[in-house]
Amino acid sequence: MRTTVIDLILHMLRMMRLGHNLKDLQTDLLGNYNNSEVSAAYSWVLQKMQDGTITTKGFPANRSMRVLHIAERMVISPEAYGYLLELYNMGIISPLQMENIIEQTMINNFERITLERMKEIVGRHVFAPETKRSSGKTYLSRNESIN
Repeated sequence: MRTTVIDLILHMLRMMRLGHNLKDLQTDLLGNYNNSEVSAAYSWVLQKMQDGTITTKGFPANRSMRVLHIAERMVISPEAYGYLLELYNMGIISPLQMENIIEQTMINNFERITLERMKEIVGRHVFAPETKRSSGKTYLSRNESIN
């Protein structure tokens, strides 16, 4: 479900930048997606617009371009990196989240990262609790332990 919600968020932001109304988009999307997915995406977009994290006026001017190292290019497919760049440029992920996602792909994977796999990784980062994201440190959840 996380990847579907992120795809919905991305679609909503693309359409809003083309001049469509967010309320109309929510109604149009109910025919193709279930109500909980559309509501989650709609709520996320509204929250981020209210706190100024994302805008519908175009790409932020102060965004720098992240270039992959040769080792990162060997692991991350061009499609997966393009998806990551679009999320970054739309304001869906922050520079720190982008770095954490790239770092996670380099540490935890032994095979090439496809677009679908990248969507799964991004879903975990976008919807992670704020306490886990803000400091850049990893904390254990209540049901996790170190062996």
